[in-house]
Amino acid sequence: MKEIEEKFMTQGKFTSLVEQRVKDSQGLINYIEAVASVCEEFEIEAVSYTHLRAHETVLDLVCRLLL
Repeated sequence: MKEIEEKFMTQGKFTSLVEQRVKDSQGLINYIEAVASVCEEFEIEAVSYTHLRAHETVLDLVCRLLL
């Protein structure tokens, strides 16, 4: 359970940083740049959708289906 809590806390921090950077700028290109810059800070690398699905957990599946 602690791992799940940490995952959501990290996601919340990621989202907050992106939202702050978007507020400081305007337009879609700046949103993409904001996401890219936060990804660099978190050392997140892009992976394919197939790769993501291969590592999907039951919790991820439920969350994705709820969207």
